[in-house]
Amino acid sequence: MHMRILTGLFLLFISNISAAQDNAFINTWGKGSKFIYMGLSNELRPSDSGRIYSASSKEASVSISADSTALIVKPRLYGPVTITLGMEQDSVTLVYHSTNMPFPQISLGDAGYNVSSITQDQLDSATGLKIRGDGKDASGLYNECILSCCELQIGHDFYSYSGNFFSDDIRNALSRLPEGEKVIVKRMILQVKSTGKTIRIDPATGFTVKN
Repeated sequence: MHMRILTGLFLLFISNISAAQDNAFINTWGKGSKFIYMGLSNELRPSDSGRIYSASSKEASVSISADSTALIVKPRLYGPVTITLGMEQDSVTLVYHSTNMPFPQISLGDAGYNVSSITQDQLDSATGLKIRGDGKDASGLYNECILSCCELQIGHDFYSYSGNFFSDDIRNALSRLPEGEKVIVKRMILQVKSTGKTIRIDPATGFTVKN
């Protein structure tokens, strides 16, 4: 209960900061997101295209792009990350929240999102994978992404494909998969629609064939 209250208070704190700094920085991993992710170089850009002259943070490694128009942030700690910037007019204080990259919800065919099993009829009609966020702020970035490449394990065999649709080899392998075998999503490369940036994730989501 105490953890839920603290989480709610923190998210309220973040939303208040966001409302107070509408002209602040946009994380190019997710449009308008106040989250930054461990293990990634998070690019933050000012919405007014102002120049950045200095940057510092105790909770993250920060650097300024060569053209002084973006901030590159690599979190060292989980939780709130405070960044102090020197801009053209004055200093700016940003507060983001550092967390692990969340996994998207994944759908194979019309079986639904994040289900653990799939029927052979659903496999036969599957043309590709679909992704979406789960509606929480930390995964809203997946609503800004398209799937550009994916690796699958179908039974004991491995396949890869690019674009929105399965290859003929993948569809044939899916149609031959017996009951009890699995389709496992091993690796996905996603592209952020607005910036062209790519994100590699390894969700290891599995679907077991059932009658």
